[in-house]
Amino acid sequence: MHRPLRVMIVAAALATPLGLATAADAGPAARPAAAAGKARARARGAKPPAPAIDVEAACEKLRGADASGVVEALRALKAAGPSAAEAAAHVERLLARGATADVTKAAFEALSAIGAPTSSAAVRPYVQSRVGELRVAALRALAATKGPEAIAALREGLRAADPKVRSYAAAGLGAIGADEALPDLFLALDRGVAEAAAAIGQTCGPDACRKLAAKIGTIAFDLARTGLDPILLRTPPLPDDVLIPIVGRVRELGTPEAGRYLVDVAAQWPASGSKKVKQAIDAAIASIPGARGGS
Repeated sequence: MHRPLRVMIVAAALATPLGLATAADAGPAARPAAAAGKARARARGAKPPAPAIDVEAACEKLRGADASGVVEALRALKAAGPSAAEAAAHVERLLARGATADVTKAAFEALSAIGAPTSSAAVRPYVQSRVGELRVAALRALAATKGPEAIAALREGLRAADPKVRSYAAAGLGAIGADEALPDLFLALDRGVAEAAAAIGQTCGPDACRKLAAKIGTIAFDLARTGLDPILLRTPPLPDDVLIPIVGRVRELGTPEAGRYLVDVAAQWPASGSKKVKQAIDAAIASIPGARGGS
């Protein structure tokens, strides 16, 4: 699969409920247009309130032997989201006992929706599962439960033998915004983990952003741009003295591909964005032959 497309698929998978078979089959990926998608979703309005459920009754089902009843309860907790926080410990105990793959996946979905960092310790062991689908599902859940335990597990995942684990681990760290993992993400990028570029772009401060920009021209541009998007289009924005030299790095490439990328960035530039950076982008576009599709 084409690497930046794969990056888009992984990031999209992290941004959606755990459709595990689809995510695992598709493999990792997503250009942080995912971030723009989230912004558009927020602009359309808040999510409808989660349905009210009988948490105590759901927890009682979790203790039962009927697998279908357990899955039903987990789906109810997933629908309730953070309002079912008191049930998280019951779901965690279910994972500690062990369950079928279907129940385990439903448990991950419930904990992802609840989003309690304390749940990460219960999910973390499944990153080492012998079942690839469960490894990926656990990583996606950790990106939602967050916290120090999740970050530690995702950093370990960057060194896993399974390339899907490495990809989802990188994407998860980006989704969490784990800036403490930047050294690991740079190593992963050097070792060919495509999703690390986007994750670095999502989490970098000025120095790390400059370090990523320094790789422009040494890594494939379609890979570099997955990291540039969340740097150039970040809200709130990075300082002009970080962004203008990065635009200059892209300009130095002088390729139509680089030019078309800047045209795309210019089209998304917010009205309230830095005028100095926009001027630098426009000047770079004007200097690159073929940037607008001409000769």
